[in-house]
Amino acid sequence: SFDFEYNGRQTAPHNEYVDGGYYDIETVSSTLYSWGFRINKVYYDVDATHGAEGDNEWVEIYNQTDIALDISGWEICDGISCDTIPASTTPIMVPAKGFAVITAASTTWKYWDIPTDVVKIELGNNIGNGLSNGGDKLTLKRPDGAVMDVINWQTNTDVWNPGAVDVPEGHMLGRKPNGYDTNQANDFVDLAVPVVLLINPDQ
Repeated sequence: SFDFEYNGRQTAPHNEYVDGGYYDIETVSSTLYSWGFRINKVYYDVDATHGAEGDNEWVEIYNQTDIALDISGWEICDGISCDTIPASTTPIMVPAKGFAVITAASTTWKYWDIPTDVVKIELGNNIGNGLSNGGDKLTLKRPDGAVMDVINWQTNTDVWNPGAVDVPEGHMLGRKPNGYDTNQANDFVDLAVPVVLLINPDQ
């Protein structure tokens, strides 16, 4: 956020204006919003080991810039309705090249091993009207209403036709690599939950 200060002065030959002419200062406040956030992963088809549909769906946001960015006041929308990321007394800063995860309920965190530097955001309600397994659209908007990122999958054709690939239950729809964006449906791929295999010692 910043201000433009405009100084105006009217001058005239000596003694022409008794009061010395006209002088004024006007200030105009402006705010610039970054385009640096991208929808990075979508977990819309919740399996039984990761909670319930609606409550435990989540969206990962990636900050692709080299500086921390405030995500307060941004909107996340499905094909029906939008939710504003709640502002607090301090900005919600997403680290440079870092991540935020948006979900409906705090119960989501117990199903996933979330690194400490990932920002956790709870809406208190479903993302939009709830992310449809059969096809939906997801939009990320800046506080000024400008659309910064939008995707659709399966039967939804509001953005791409066909939309991004449908993923099996329990899988994620994600960009690979992080933040990869050519504005095409195939930016998003099917990502399974990682599995750790112990070699030594064995299982």
